[in-house]
Amino acid sequence: MQFSFVADRYQYLAGIGIIAILVGGAACGVGKLPDATRVGIQAAVVVLVLAVLGTLTWKQAGIYRDNGAFYEHILSLNPQAKGGHHNLGDWLVEQGRVGEALAAYRVAMSQSPKDVTVPNQMGVAFGKLGQHQKEEEQYRHALRINPNYVFSMSNLALLLVGQQQYEKALELYRGVIEINPEYANTYSNMGFALAKLNRLEEALRSFEHALKLDPSLKEARDNRDKARQALQSKNE
Repeated sequence: MQFSFVADRYQYLAGIGIIAILVGGAACGVGKLPDATRVGIQAAVVVLVLAVLGTLTWKQAGIYRDNGAFYEHILSLNPQAKGGHHNLGDWLVEQGRVGEALAAYRVAMSQSPKDVTVPNQMGVAFGKLGQHQKEEEQYRHALRINPNYVFSMSNLALLLVGQQQYEKALELYRGVIEINPEYANTYSNMGFALAKLNRLEEALRSFEHALKLDPSLKEARDNRDKARQALQSKNE
């Protein structure tokens, strides 16, 4: 419904007239039969209808077994369904089927080359495979589409921290803060990068700001305590 006004349930509205005619005609015809015959036909019709509807319900329920079955059903009906391959890719990543997810993302990217979320998610998938060069390429591709896409900025910064490129990571974190100054994790991650550069006072301020925004952020609290201890040892 997010993308189309086509839905199975709308068949109910279109079918009301046809159903009324068929049921009315059947009732009229059966009503003219002898009592014993009419009762037998009514019982047989009830059993037949219940069997057919039960079978159809069982078959339809399988489509909603999980998100993967649902998305695959959509794509079997319409391989060009907008967002279908993307959603399937996200689900496959959650299931650890990253190779299949990448195949789905590639189709999604060919369908919507300007959708910044697709290369971002491809980057996440490559990261899970340990293919960090390709991961970085996808984040940078997303940022070429939208230089202000904070999720790719944050993901790329986190990748750069893992590569000990702290100054470059800090540039990205500052960019994220300019766009969204209320995101506590950004200040926490920035504090970690500052601490790695031994800029402990700046790191402490960043951790404190993160905890001001989200007092439950355990990682920020733990790293703040470590930075305090390191600063105290440095000043002794």
